[in-house]
Amino acid sequence: PGAELSADCGGLNNLAGRAWCVTAQLGQIGALADAYIADLSSKNWLAAGGDENRVVFIKRREAGGCDGMQMVAFYDTTKTAVAELPA
Repeated sequence: PGAELSADCGGLNNLAGRAWCVTAQLGQIGALADAYIADLSSKNWLAAGGDENRVVFIKRREAGGCDGMQMVAFYDTTKTAVAELPA
């Protein structure tokens, strides 16, 4: 809830077209990330590492090996961090 598709991926690192991105108010990002982590966990993705604004996930393949992906949270640091701003 509260997230919308972000086709331009917030202008970060030319991710548009290479990543699936959403935006929400900065004050909602923590809860949104927790919801994605819970949903991915229910689909057998394991949170394998990361840092304050990034989670690395892995999913084991039945035939061996694994798939991986990252979830990254960010906002425009040129603006004052306000809960209502997009992130």
